Amino acid sequence: MSNAPGTRRLRDWLCHYALPLWASAGRDPAGGFVERFAPDGKPDLDAPRRVMVQARQVYVYAHAAMMGLMPDGAAIAQSGFDFLLRHGAPDGLACGFVHRLDRRGRVVDDARDLYDHAFLLMGFSWFYRTSADPRAKEAIDRLIDVIAGFRHKSGCGYRENSTDTPPRRQNPHMHLLEAFLAAHQATGRQDMLEKAGEIVSLFQDHFFRAGVLGEFFNEDLTPAPPPAGDIAEPGHHHEWIWLLGRFSRAAGRDMSGVMRALYDFVARHGVEPVSGLLYNEIWADGRVKDAAKRLWPQTEQLKAQCALGMPADEAMLERIFRYFLEPAPPGAWVDRLDAHNVPLAAPIPASSFYHLFGAFAEYDQTP
Repeated sequence: MSNAPGTRRLRDWLCHYALPLWASAGRDPAGGFVERFAPDGKPDLDAPRRVMVQARQVYVYAHAAMMGLMPDGAAIAQSGFDFLLRHGAPDGLACGFVHRLDRRGRVVDDARDLYDHAFLLMGFSWFYRTSADPRAKEAIDRLIDVIAGFRHKSGCGYRENSTDTPPRRQNPHMHLLEAFLAAHQATGRQDMLEKAGEIVSLFQDHFFRAGVLGEFFNEDLTPAPPPAGDIAEPGHHHEWIWLLGRFSRAAGRDMSGVMRALYDFVARHGVEPVSGLLYNEIWADGRVKDAAKRLWPQTEQLKAQCALGMPADEAMLERIFRYFLEPAPPGAWVDRLDAHNVPLAAPIPASSFYHLFGAFAEYDQTP
């Protein structure tokens, strides 16, 4: 556990507010986790549930259990896992999981999406580490087979979804790297580390060009035509830093140079000088494209700093509380600020808990 002053504050917020809230009001008596809360903090029970969000919440409570932050965290994670197994793959695990369900577990959108399956593999891997449930191991093995079916016909990377909807994006690949690393840690399968290395090669050969991480790509993974091909997201730069750091430790490969380059680009162009918050989007030449701010990029900056071995950033933590946590109902968050850093009255998405908890877990280990 870190000795940083902010650690006690974070643990208090998590253990007394966030984890209990999303384990109670954030779970539907009909099964599964709710997709979001209304701005006043009441659960929106009727909002369709993305399987990706279910998997993220499974991760949160499994990891919380492993850290000793939630005594019944493993049971809560299992309830989400059970909901997904009962309803998420109506055609069988070998056919993959659908995209959205209603609160009763009925299929709302039966698309098969790479991004979803990356988070399912990640969440199930964390649940398996917590529970050693043989059903989780079987689901992990089946998910790995399903993901292999998303391989792009060129052999270079993966398809976005079952309909090959363009453009191609770095983002699902980034989370697939996270998933392969989680599966490697959970199962010890060496092929998961090899697949993670293939994603890192995609990053080096295609996604990261001239010191900037691109977002959108053509079929052959060349940058998409402007304007899409010139978009850069500071938050994704920081997510890659953290993941490359994890890969570096697992594979014994030094990634520090490219990690530092990603960080320096954002430090020069992606941070609002007055507030210290990360912009949503910038252009590849450093100009600001979208000066509004979301919660998740701020949490990813904390993770990136931890991955780079930087001292615990109390100022960044204070900004997260000031702008995003304190204005919200206890245990919830403001997800979006406008360009002037005014909170927007918008739903509170459960999906952000994955980012917040992951940042805390890294911050907790920072000297």
